[in-house]
Amino acid sequence: VKWIEMSREQIGRLSALIGEVRDLVHMEFNSELRSVLGEDEPARIADQALACLRGGFANAGIELSVAVDKDLPSVRTDPERAARCLSGLLAHARKFRVSGPVSLSVSRAGSAVACAVAYRGAKLSPAQAQASLDLFYPAQKSHNQVLAATGLGLGFAREIMRRVGGDVEFAVDEKGGARL
Repeated sequence: VKWIEMSREQIGRLSALIGEVRDLVHMEFNSELRSVLGEDEPARIADQALACLRGGFANAGIELSVAVDKDLPSVRTDPERAARCLSGLLAHARKFRVSGPVSLSVSRAGSAVACAVAYRGAKLSPAQAQASLDLFYPAQKSHNQVLAATGLGLGFAREIMRRVGGDVEFAVDEKGGARL
């Protein structure tokens, strides 16, 4: 059962990566990305983002805490892309955490709704955290054989969310406490 659950999660992540590559092609070659914007409930978006990830966190022995405030306003976004981006942020946190739990909180932020992913990761300077939000950050030249990141990264999630009514920010404190 553990292997089937792991395969299910990986297939879900692969499907999301295919969607991300499709979106990147449209953004880079067509200079556009058509989105289907509509109203959706933040709790439903969070549930969709977590659907394939909960088992992976459990199998890896990583505590995942989720807190979704009640009575949140609906949001205007592309629900499928918003859930895919949030899922990617959670996968990023699981991959790059060095210790402790990963938490997702969904709460009101003024007139908006914020989904915050927190984890303990590597210590990064503010400049390194900001560079992580560059669209092609993983494609930067390296002077060694170490691959620091894979996938389309945080910069892609940020670009997509900016096109569908949101944004992605990344901050790391002096102890490695990371917040997306």
